[in-house]
This record gives sequence, structure tokens and C-alpha cells, in this order.
Amino acid sequence: MSSQDESVAAQAQQTAASTAQKVADTADAAAGSAINAASDAAQGASEAAASAGSTVAAKAATALGSTAEQANHGVAAETDHSAVPKADEKDVPQRVLDHPQLGDAPKVAEGDEVRPVEPEIQDLGWSEDPHVPQPVIHGMTNEDVWVLVRRFNKQTFHIKAVDEEPHGQLDMNIADKDEFFPDKLRSTLERCYTTVGISMVALLTHVARLRSWKELRRTTLFAVIYLVAWIFNYLIPTFSALLLVLLISPRARRILFPPAPLAAISKKGTAQVPKAGHLGSADSATGAAESYKGEAVEQEASNLVNSISTVAVSTAIGKGAPSSTEPHPDDAAAAAAGDKSQAEAKQLEDAIPDPTNVATAGAQAKTKASGDKKLEVGDHTAAAVDQGVWAKLHPLLHALEDLCDTWERFANALSPTPPFHQHRPRLFLASALVLPLFLASLFITVDMVYKGTGFGVGFGFFGQPLFDRLKVSDVKQWLDTHYPNWPQMLELRNSILKGVPTNAQLTVTLMRIAEAAKSPLPPPPPAVAAPKPDAAQGHEMVGELPPEYQEEMKEAAAEGREDAQSGSLSHDDQDDDSSAKKKKKHGSKIIGFFKGTAFAGSATVLGANRAKASAGSSHSKNRVGVVKKHLQQEARGDGPSSFRGRYRGKRGYVDVITTAATPSLSFEPEWGAHAKAAQAALDAADSTASGRDVLERALEAARPKALFSIQVDSIREIRKIGGLGWKAKLVVGWAMDSEVADGIEITTDEGERFKMTAMPRRDEVFNRLASLGKQKWEIW
Repeated sequence: MSSQDESVAAQAQQTAASTAQKVADTADAAAGSAINAASDAAQGASEAAASAGSTVAAKAATALGSTAEQANHGVAAETDHSAVPKADEKDVPQRVLDHPQLGDAPKVAEGDEVRPVEPEIQDLGWSEDPHVPQPVIHGMTNEDVWVLVRRFNKQTFHIKAVDEEPHGQLDMNIADKDEFFPDKLRSTLERCYTTVGISMVALLTHVARLRSWKELRRTTLFAVIYLVAWIFNYLIPTFSALLLVLLISPRARRILFPPAPLAAISKKGTAQVPKAGHLGSADSATGAAESYKGEAVEQEASNLVNSISTVAVSTAIGKGAPSSTEPHPDDAAAAAAGDKSQAEAKQLEDAIPDPTNVATAGAQAKTKASGDKKLEVGDHTAAAVDQGVWAKLHPLLHALEDLCDTWERFANALSPTPPFHQHRPRLFLASALVLPLFLASLFITVDMVYKGTGFGVGFGFFGQPLFDRLKVSDVKQWLDTHYPNWPQMLELRNSILKGVPTNAQLTVTLMRIAEAAKSPLPPPPPAVAAPKPDAAQGHEMVGELPPEYQEEMKEAAAEGREDAQSGSLSHDDQDDDSSAKKKKKHGSKIIGFFKGTAFAGSATVLGANRAKASAGSSHSKNRVGVVKKHLQQEARGDGPSSFRGRYRGKRGYVDVITTAATPSLSFEPEWGAHAKAAQAALDAADSTASGRDVLERALEAARPKALFSIQVDSIREIRKIGGLGWKAKLVVGWAMDSEVADGIEITTDEGERFKMTAMPRRDEVFNRLASLGKQKWEIW
């Protein structure tokens, strides 16, 4: 080819490239314009809906009077997120920026950069006496953050990495075949109370307040609207319109249903002194005092499960009648280690009586005492019934978890938390669920409903031949062929609630934002650092109620004081009380005898366990140092980067390093005397001394090497493990008045397992590992 042809070809190629570039720029500009137009349209729709809800709320406030005005004043800071400081893009994980359901990420507070052992990491209150910034996450109070973290720690025991992208691009969903063990069932029951139970109590309280006519203006308004709608046959449109307003406008919710302390309102809608005798929390059923938000409800949930367990055991042994195993995961893992390790594990457990046998043994003893001889022949139903009950508990647990997840998603859709969108979820719910009902109710008459119901009943009764032709199995087979994922798409989390988080997903998102900002979320304050609970007493409770109930609360509080003053004991009552005290003292001596015996036995077994660990027993090494007299005090000073613990019985520090190219986890043994002396000499030496390099080399030689180091991104599984088996933990807590430091087990891509034990801040390490890597997790 000649030079002239080459020049023409080059010029043509340059012209084509220039034309392609112009076309690409034009396409990009058009796409950008379309995206901006769509975004502006969506924003305009959101603002219009919010404006409409605010207008309705303002008119309702005018009609309802002072109570609604007070509720209206208290909601501005809660719903207005325009003033929330935003984070820089470099401080936000890419997965957060790319998520379609997330808006602007909130900014994380700045903390102490000096204390942590890892450079660039900021301490937001991990120290012994935490001085936590206000707020840690902008747009949220610290108490709200701590509620989420506390409940996440109780809910999450075991997570596994998943390869496929989860629906809605939100991970931390509960696995379809998650594990079952009694501790998890207990935490799920407590979670049901704190989410579903308290919400239902609040709903019933609002209904009782409306029916009592104490709030005259509000009840009159509802009654008049209902009467007018009934007269003109517009009950369904009116009800659906009310739902639309409540979905769209948080301000309207607080005005139409102003808040009041749950414990201060009775079932009849009248004011009452809370069951706790004081008012220290607004969202609990007892009104008990709490140091931080949510603690009273969580304690109520724990006590409720305890009461249910007591009733179950009492029922099994016949307590109060008129007179005339599923193994723990830790134990199962130990049994799989081998015959020798299994025997060593069982020695500690077998030395302690099984508390679950109390119900069975008590029931058998009651049967023998009544003269029934069937136990002598043999009860062939016991094992089958017991196995059947435990098998059915797993589906029950999963159903309760799904119920709590769905409830939390609806709550987070109605009252979103940054960084999730503030308007999109509830506008979608309103348009997808309630708006079609509202529009249909305008055209569907009562006669149409009556005729349609009659036709449906007749078709179901006489249409059996058609049902036989159209088999359900054929429809299912067709769906499986053409839409393999149709069962998953029918789930609420993948349809109308797609992209709306549960509380666990919200917590992980906040932790990931904090990790990206090099400011890990601090743990909730322990009891040693929390302030004393504050509670309203007597007339102080009056100010917490709406004006319509204040006078009634004064009378109820006065009656309570009179009852307390007139509650002095008579002479006979004092004698009875003295006799009861003697019996209690006598009983306490008996209990003290058994407690001392259990203490001596437990101490002996734990001492033998330490001796076996020194002899090289791998199982015994994992139990060394797990019994702590004051666990919270030992946790002081740990975090956010270095945490005390043990690995194969050796005392040391679990280090979470994030300033390297890739985050990593390592275990460094505790420094010996030589390393500490070398460090002291290096600290005392002048920075310009000529022999400083010699001291640095001496320190490097004396410093112990890390026993292992793994990349966080290579972790496939993280599981919380108990420091002792659950039976031993009960006895240690009762007989030894001590606490047990638990641990975590990590599995990598290569199948390697690393078990760290005796960790005072086990939950905090688990949370950091779950939020640092690039993995998508699933809860097991």
C-alpha cells in the first residue's frame, strides 16, 4: 500500500473515530438528561405527596386542638432529614453508593485518633469511660443506634457468605434452612415481643383511647366522619383514604394518633399508675425505668420468656395441682473431634446435672406417686413424641423469624432511617396496595360484592369437574418450567417490600458506613458506664400524658400513695411475716448447701480442665480462661482494633487491621518479659540516640510473632460459640457467681478453621468482621 493510501486510510479512521465519539457524547448527554428528568419527576412526586400529607395533617391539627398541636411540634426534627450532614463519597462503600434503594449516606462523627493501636482508626467511645460524640451517626440519636446494635447481637449467631446476588441487593437475609437450637428460639421469642408484641399493645391502646371518649375532640372527629361515610355508603373509600394519608405522611400519624406512654393507659382507655409504680419508659408495657432507650422493653421480653418457661416446667411436673436431647452446636462440634476429645468434653458436662431432665424426671415421679404402673412396663411413646416436638419447633422458629422480618420491613418502610430513601418505600406501598383499593371502592357497590360472593360460593361447591381437569400440579410444573424463581418472587421481601431493610440489614449498613469512614461504631454502654435510670414518680407522671388524662392521673397517683401509707401490717400479719422469713432463711441454708457443693464440684472440674490443657489436650485449651468474675471490667480498654482473647489456650490479642491494602485478622500472643523490657528501654531512649536502632532490633527479635493472619475477604463463615456448654454455663452463673467469655469460629475459603475463645468483646469482633469484607452474608 502506498503512503498516499495509508494517509487516506488514517484520515478516514480518524474521521470515523471522531464521529463515533460525538455520537457517544450525544448518547451520554441524552441518557443523562433522561435520568435527571426521571429523578426530578420522582422527587416532584415525593414532594407533592409529602405536601398533601402535611396539608391534611395541618387541617387535622386545627380540628383536634391542643393535643394534636403538641404532637405536631414534636415531629419536625424526626421527619426533616434535609439538614442531616452528608458523607463524602470517598467515605462511603461502593456497595452503598451503587444500591438503588439508598440515598445520601449520613456522616459519621469524628473521634479520638490517638488511642487505637491502628493508625487512622478513630475511637468513638470504646474506652473504659466512653465519651461518645453526639451523635455518632448524623440523623440518628445514639440511643437508636444502640438499640439496633443490642438487638443485632442477640439475633445473629451464625453467618455464611453467599455467591449469588441476593434479591433486592440486601444481604443478611435468614437462610431457608437455618440452624435450630434453644438459645435461638429464645432470642426469636424475645424479638417477637419487642417488635410485634409492643406494636400490638400500642394499637390496642390507641383503640381504647378512642373508645373511652376521654379525648373528646379526636373521638368526635372520627365518629362524625364514620357516621357520614356510613350514611352515604362510603366506608371503604373513607377507610382506604385514611390509610393513604397515614402511609404518606408521618406528621399525620402523630396528629391523628398522638403518642402517650403505653403503661399509663389502661385497657379501658383511662389513666392508670404503671405496673412498675413509676414511669421511666414510654414504649414499655410496664413503664419500668431504663438507662437508655429500649432497655425496658428488652427486659420485659426476657422476663416474659422466663415466665413461659416456668409455666412449661411447672405443667410438666404437675406443680400446683390440687392435693387429695437436642445437643448444643458447641457440644456437637466437640463430639466430632474424636473419641479422646469427646471423652474429655463429656467429663465436664457429665459432672453437671442436666436441668432439662427436671421436667421429665418430675413428671415420672408424679406418675409413680399416683400408683400408675405403666412406667414399669415401659413408655414407648416418650421418645417418638419428644422427637416429633423438636422436629416441629424448627418450622415454628423459621415462621416466627419471617414474621419479625416482615414486621420490621413494614416499620422501616413507613419510618425510614438514613441512608435508605425517605419517601420511595411508603409511596410505593401506598400506590401498590391502598390506591387500587381506594379507586376500586369508588365503583364497586354493595350489590356487586353480594352477587360476587354468592357466585364464588356456588362455583366452589359445584365446580369440582373443572378443578379435576385443571390440576394444581400441572400449573406448578408450568411455573417451574417458565419461571423457576416464582416462589421467591411471591415473597413480600422480593415484591412490594423489595429493597426495604430489616433491622439487622439496617444495622449492617450503618456499620459498613462507619467502617468506611474509619470510625467503627462503638458498642452500647455497659452497666458500669451507663447512667442511673430516671423515672417519674407520683405527680411527676402527670406531665408525660396528654392534657385530657392529666387530672385522672393525679387522682390515680394519689390513690396509690394512700394505699401505700395504709398498707401497714397487723400483729397477726407481722407474726405470719416473721414465720415466712424464718422459712425463707431455713430454705436459703439448704440452697446454700447445694450451691457450695456445686461450686466445689465445678471448681474441681475446671481445675482438671486446666491441667489437661497444659498436658496438650486441644479441647481443654479451648476452655481455659473462659470463666470471668467481672467480664465487663475485663472488656475495658479493648477495641476498636485490638481485643483480648485466647487461641489454642494461649493468651493474646485479636487484631483487626484495616489500614493495609486488604483488611486482615491476626492473633498476636501476649508479650513476654523480654519483649516488655525491650519496649520499656526503647520508650526511655532518646529519639536521637545512636543506639536506638539496636533497641529496635532487640524489640523486633523479642516480640512474639502472630500465630495466624487471614484476610477478611477470604472468610466464608463466622459463628459465635459458647465458652462452655450451656449446662456448664448455667452452673457457673449460679454456683460460682461468675460470667463466661464466649468466642467465635472462622472458616476461610480453603476450609481452614480458626477458633478464638475467652473474648470479653466477642460480639464487637463479630460485627466488625461482618461489616468489613466484600462478602454478601446470609444468617443461619
